Amino acid sequence: RSGNEIGPFRAVEESTLAHLTPHELLSDVFAWYSLIGNAGSATGMLVCGWIINSLESIHGWAFIPACRIIFFVYAGVGVVKLILTLGLSGKEEPQEQSSETRPLLSEPVEQDVEPATKKGLFPSIEKDLWSLVIRLFILFGVDSFASGLASL
Repeated sequence: RSGNEIGPFRAVEESTLAHLTPHELLSDVFAWYSLIGNAGSATGMLVCGWIINSLESIHGWAFIPACRIIFFVYAGVGVVKLILTLGLSGKEEPQEQSSETRPLLSEPVEQDVEPATKKGLFPSIEKDLWSLVIRLFILFGVDSFASGLASL
């Protein structure tokens, strides 16, 4: 994901986070998601510039072959993203009945949600859910890094 991505992957990422995060913590999680995404894109662009500059100025490469190296780095990051994605378990899917199989005019199920008493830099999320959110952030961060490489 990059800071300016509006494609289908962003919608999938955001809907996954929305399904997995308690409503009262959703704004904190999305703030971290955006921060990590933008930082990943910026880091990818920075590393891409350093690599191309190094190959051109220090090693005497032409611009096009230096860009090919970036392409191969981008492909390698794509393989890492594939491995991280395949490492996600079925816990990432919501366990509730999907809206496609729920009757259209059924009574809505009301859930009692207790208001959050404190808001902090790191919201209090259940331990197993926290582990999942961290793994998703790492995956999205690597994706953003790769998007930063590709934007040159």
